[in-house]
Amino acid sequence: MPSRRRQPTLQGRLTAALVVLVLLVTGVTGMTTALVLRASLLSQLDSQLADAGGRYSAEVDRRGTGDAGDNGPHGGGAGGSGRPSAVDPDRGLGRGQSVGTLGVILSGGQVVQASVVGRDGATTTVDLDAASAAALAAVRPGSDPASVDLGALGDYRVRAVTDDGATQVTGLPLATVGAVLRRVVLGELALGLLAAAAGGVMTALVVRRGLRPLQDVTTTALRITELPLAGSAGGLPGPVTSPGSARGSTAEVSRVSGAVDAMVDHVRAALQVRDAEEERRRRFMADASHELRTPLAVVQAHTEQALRSGRADGVRPSLERIAVASDRMGHLVEDLLLLAHLDAGRPLASEPVPLSQLVLEELVDARAAGPDHAWEADLPEEPVDVDGDAQRLHQVVAGLLTNARRHTPAGTTVTMTVREVAVEGRGWVELDIADDGPGVPADLRERVFERFTRADSARTTVGSTGGSGLGLAIARGIAVAHGGDLLLLPAAQGAVFRLRLPAPAAASL
Repeated sequence: MPSRRRQPTLQGRLTAALVVLVLLVTGVTGMTTALVLRASLLSQLDSQLADAGGRYSAEVDRRGTGDAGDNGPHGGGAGGSGRPSAVDPDRGLGRGQSVGTLGVILSGGQVVQASVVGRDGATTTVDLDAASAAALAAVRPGSDPASVDLGALGDYRVRAVTDDGATQVTGLPLATVGAVLRRVVLGELALGLLAAAAGGVMTALVVRRGLRPLQDVTTTALRITELPLAGSAGGLPGPVTSPGSARGSTAEVSRVSGAVDAMVDHVRAALQVRDAEEERRRRFMADASHELRTPLAVVQAHTEQALRSGRADGVRPSLERIAVASDRMGHLVEDLLLLAHLDAGRPLASEPVPLSQLVLEELVDARAAGPDHAWEADLPEEPVDVDGDAQRLHQVVAGLLTNARRHTPAGTTVTMTVREVAVEGRGWVELDIADDGPGVPADLRERVFERFTRADSARTTVGSTGGSGLGLAIARGIAVAHGGDLLLLPAAQGAVFRLRLPAPAAASL
């Protein structure tokens, strides 16, 4: 299998992005600074050039006319040509001029004289090649200063003026401007590289510290993938991030860590519910097996006895016991099937059920089954109806009354109360079955609706009157299937069971 290409990390991407950004900003800033500085230096150079050109022109005029002797303003001098004489390099063109100042006189586009001020202040005549002379001749007198390449002399900033037909060109070297620009550019480059390196290191440290909780998230996720989740939920890890790492994390990382913590808690809760369901299922299977095994053993024993007995009077008692055990097994199997149907969410019948009449009918049956108890009913003046399965609702009420009769002593008063209530705009019908007996033991209140839960933890024998522990579980399942619930309410004395059912749609409006 080919190896996967390693993907860049978020830390590397952020660091690289910051370094590139710093270098880009430094480059743009350096370029802008260099352009502005060059323009400023050229402006200063042009000012110096204008001043140098004026002194140079005055020097030329003084030497070309004032030293002409008796020849008049246009005679003698430099061969009596009538033009200003050439500047004598030995007599000091460089007086008051900066080092490198160039002075050139052109006549008819030809260079008459060219000299440069040396480091000692003296002027030196220089020879210009044809390209340099052409470049100087191209400079228009009176125009703005221009930059020209004079070959061996280097780059110059020059300015031309006209005086009596001759063109005088004054120039200053651009070497100083270039040197200053190079120093500035190199300094900014070094500063930019230093800033990029420092920013990269700081970004890497900050991002690594900020993303450290994500490493905890990754470690926790890997641990979860290695856990045998088919077993218990006890092996799941605790919170993803430690308090120390959480202090250095960002809001986004904290949200991710919080989401993973919530996911782990959700998985842990789901596994705990599954474990509890599995435990209940195992207990259910054990109790169901025991409940079925007892009557089956009775049936088998009496069947064998009937087969061994040769007399009819010996067969009849065994057959009666077989009938009782078979009937008990039949009821238990029916209860288990009903619970299975309720767990599967199978719908019940839905039709108008006169609840008031149902309570009165069950009250008559309860008085007949328990004449040693006091049975009462508190019903509203108007009949109360609900929508549901009449047979199953009879089963719920009968089971609650039977439960009250079996677990309370003689003389106990059992009262059934029916009322209509409204909660948040929705109508409900409530049936309370209360007794003043000893009540439900505290250790059973939390699991009274669980299957096979009985006040007597001992197994029910065939001959006993105790139930299988499925009655309340079935009653609550039927109530839930009707969209309601069955609750055990706190009471100062006795026990109060409340059957809550939704009121018919017309009554809820």
